[in-house]
Order: sequence, then structure tokens, then C-alpha cells
Amino acid sequence: MPERFFTIDCETHLWDLRDLRPKLKEADEFLKSLERRAKIITGKDVDLTYVTVDDLLKMMDEAGIDVAVCLALGFKRTFRRMWVPNELVAEAMRRAPNRIIGFGYVNPLEGEAALLELEHIALELGLKGLKLYPLEGFYPNDERVAFPVYEKCVELGIRNIAFHMGRAAMPNLRLRYAHPIYLDDVAECFPELNIICFHAAYPWVDDLIAVAGRNRNIMIAFSYVCAPITWAPYWVLEMLGKVLRELGSDRVCWGSDWPTYANVKEQLEALRSMRMPEELQKKYGFPELTDDVKRKFFGENLAKILGVEVKKRIP
Repeated sequence: MPERFFTIDCETHLWDLRDLRPKLKEADEFLKSLERRAKIITGKDVDLTYVTVDDLLKMMDEAGIDVAVCLALGFKRTFRRMWVPNELVAEAMRRAPNRIIGFGYVNPLEGEAALLELEHIALELGLKGLKLYPLEGFYPNDERVAFPVYEKCVELGIRNIAFHMGRAAMPNLRLRYAHPIYLDDVAECFPELNIICFHAAYPWVDDLIAVAGRNRNIMIAFSYVCAPITWAPYWVLEMLGKVLRELGSDRVCWGSDWPTYANVKEQLEALRSMRMPEELQKKYGFPELTDDVKRKFFGENLAKILGVEVKKRIP
């Protein structure tokens, strides 16, 4: 059995769309797309209408995940309200304070309302970070729209901001907003912030490497992009290998993007035992995946910026 390293999942979700799914076509179609994706990965039919904190904790226990970052979600254009309200995430964190870390959500396009919601997130709900979705229609380096949010985060002591970068989950979102080149300005102008780039900005991994190469406050999160490790391992290993070769192992972390990518237990079992094939080491100069690299990747890097004690929560 491979060693079960201390593990933090940088991206998990829960939601309750029981009220919206029967009456809102867009919500139903989106959930069906997630359920189809989950079935492709697991081979099982799943119902993602209602995903609870108990479901999340059960998944964590089965997969050997000590701590999970749980994220609020917006997408008001699709759902006519927040998909996952900040209050729902705060309640999950209260239910399992030793296991769940909550990140809030705002939409910078909402201007002053977004700044007020940030105060609510930090001062009243006690959430520990922020997740932003530029795909909703703003450039991360927009000084008029986005910079006031970062300034407010610094003022409130919110140091960790995660960005969805790369592929879009919904057809009404524009990819042009999700290119990692825009994080270059953000990272340089706000060195106090830890910028977590989800999905390794796939398919723009090389561009993200260039941006992170000159900004030490960018962490590359391999959320969802590790799911194919069980059926397309070379695809995952080439992506991870080039990041490790260019940037080292101190700014990478793992995430599942559960519940959409539901093969978490199988994925982690494969990742924990993975080795960099000698063929790829010789051909591309990729480093070996030592236990030290894996410890950082699975939890220690993220624990540093989140202020989490590196201590296993489950046997």
C-alpha cells in the first residue's frame, strides 16, 4: 500500500438545488452535464441535485483526505441566485472546523455590493479565503473592477484568493477572461496575496508556468486535471512534470473538484503510488516524484499558506 500522506483537497463543493432544478431549465441542464461527466469517470449514475456536508465528509474519510477547502459559488446568470451561498459554506465549516476550510465568493462586477459582501464573509462568517470566477465577465487585472476587491482583501486580512483559470464549465461563459497572463499584474501589484490558480489553467499550463516563474506568490493547483490519472496517466504526468521541472515542488497542490470528479479515492490511490516514468525523465528532464515532492503536493504546501497544522485527522 502506498503511504497516505497528509492531504488537503484544495477544491470541493456542496450545494442544494432541490428548489431550482424542477423549475429552472438552465439549472437542470447544467446539473445533467455534471452528472454525465461524473458517470463517464465512475461508470455510475449519480444525482447531484443535493450535495451535503455529510456527503463531503464521507468522501474525505473514504479517500483519506484530512482537510478540504469548500467553496462558495456564484453563477447568478444561470441560477438566478448564488449557486452556493457563502452562508452554506460557513455552516459546513462550523460543522467540521477541524476538517473543512471555507472560501467565500463575490463578483467584482457588483462593485460596492461585492466589497460589502467581502466584509460579511470575513467579519461575520469567518471564511478563510476567496474564490473568484473571471469567466463571469471580468479580467483579473482590471484596475477599476477587480483591484478594489484585492485591496479590500488586504484590508480585511484575506490573504488567499483562488481563481478559476482555463476551461469553462458552462456554455455562456467566455474563455478570454480566464487566461493566466492576467494574473501577472495581480501577483505583482499585490505581493501580500497568495494566488491559487485552479485547474493549472488548463489548457494554458505553459503560459501559467511563465507567469508563476516571475511571481513567487502564485500556487498552481492541480484540481480536476489529476482525475485522468486512472486512465490517462501520461497526460497527467507530463503536465505535472513540466511544472515541477520549471518551478520546483514548493508551489503545487492537489484538488479533486468533487463531486463532479467523483473518482477521488481511486484517483488518490493512483497518485500516491505514482512514479515519473524513466522515459519521461530522459526525454523531458522531468524530476522523480519523491516522497518529499508528494508530501508538499498533497498537503504541506497548501497548509503553509492556509495556516493549517500538518497533522492527520483520520487514521
